[in-house]
Amino acid sequence: IRKVAPDTVAINVGVRIENADEKKASGEANDIIGQVTAAIKALGVEDNQIATSGFSIRREYASSKLVPSKYVASISLRVTVQDFALINQILDTALELGANDIGNISFSYSKENEVYHEALADAIVAAKSKAQAMAKTAGVELYTLMALREGGGVAPVYYNTMEMATAAGGGGMGTDIMAGEIEISATVTMVYQIK
Repeated sequence: IRKVAPDTVAINVGVRIENADEKKASGEANDIIGQVTAAIKALGVEDNQIATSGFSIRREYASSKLVPSKYVASISLRVTVQDFALINQILDTALELGANDIGNISFSYSKENEVYHEALADAIVAAKSKAQAMAKTAGVELYTLMALREGGGVAPVYYNTMEMATAAGGGGMGTDIMAGEIEISATVTMVYQIK
């Protein structure tokens, strides 16, 4: 297992609007997401760091009616940045502009593959050492490596916390995203012939 500090964070920022009129629900959702997108870009986020991750307009019916009782318009963006302080600004700005569907925060490390290969090498050394200790205790010798199988990979990434608290003296939101660490693990299975 190798632990690394993540260097990239991605989050969904969206809006969900309900209205009895389909065009009004869609129009309001589009207006808000347009303002949020412009504000995120004004913070220095590039176009290639913002992608539409969801769009839907759904009819909802009252239980006994054939005519929709309301429409629900949802639009969400996936914003990916390397500056963790910037993600806090993005969240605060989006909330202030009316975004009301925020979440799915994930952290990653840009060199996960390299670290995984290091963890894989560690796993092979550890497995060989354990096999030798077991063979010694059993009074046998390892003869030939018959099979070597890889398993494992990047462990699930958890974020430590997402706190939303009123900023001191400001009355606005103060979001604090904490990345924690990512565990990258590898496992191997080694099968030896003994003598």
